[in-house]
Amino acid sequence: MLLRQKRIQELCKDLSNAISNLPDEVSRKRVHSLRVAIRRIEALIRFAHPSVKKKEAKAMREMKALRRQAGKIRDIDVHLRLLGAFANGSTAADRRMLTDILKRKRARQAHRLESEVAKLADTRFLQRIRKVAKSSIPPSDAASAATAGPLDLATTELAELGSEVARRFELKPSMLHQARIRLKKIRYLAELDESSEPQQALLADLKTAQDALGEWHDWELLTATAEKYFGDRINCALLVEARSLSAARRSAATSAARHLFSSAAPSRKQPRSVQAAAATAGLQA
Repeated sequence: MLLRQKRIQELCKDLSNAISNLPDEVSRKRVHSLRVAIRRIEALIRFAHPSVKKKEAKAMREMKALRRQAGKIRDIDVHLRLLGAFANGSTAADRRMLTDILKRKRARQAHRLESEVAKLADTRFLQRIRKVAKSSIPPSDAASAATAGPLDLATTELAELGSEVARRFELKPSMLHQARIRLKKIRYLAELDESSEPQQALLADLKTAQDALGEWHDWELLTATAEKYFGDRINCALLVEARSLSAARRSAATSAARHLFSSAAPSRKQPRSVQAAAATAGLQA
């Protein structure tokens, strides 16, 4: 189905609210709201592939930088939560040390995010993002109705990714990481379409795989952080347990990815419209 102006207005409002709320408190919930709002607008832009001017392109880069900065805070918040999953009592001292380190790091990253938001408040950033979003509204003629919609493109992208995965005897961390990122983009693309049973079924399948891949990635990052501070210690209990938990999550992520893609690979390559090809190029960028 075609994107409607009301939906675009909602996306722009969500981004505006997320940005305006941050100066009061850089909480986990508000960081999440900011990242989701940006992801959804980015999905819209990738789908519609609008022609933008230099200043609008700069605003899009600023929006991406804002999302990445918020992502750094999100990762720290998740790692602080994961530290509570360690069952070995001998890890207590190291967990306290790592918790203190992460909290200090979070404070620095939160300050940077606040600074970036403050800088954008003095520019026409939101106005330019709204302009790009509004230019993504498709014409309401018969020709546009014949082009692939967001759900169709998301299904195609998933099938193509499934074909790539099916050719791999082993899903190495680099491939799992790539799949995690691409599935996230596919999900936000599918969300742009109007609600339907096929859309909800696809979103549910994507969420199951994404949750497993995301949890693995979080443990992988936390283990890398532990390696940085405790890697020179032989048989460090925290590091040993982190490696074990990370390995278990990798196994679960691989299984979830294989299950998702088992029925996603197409039997033959389907022709796509010029708009579909452009959206695919944007998704893989």
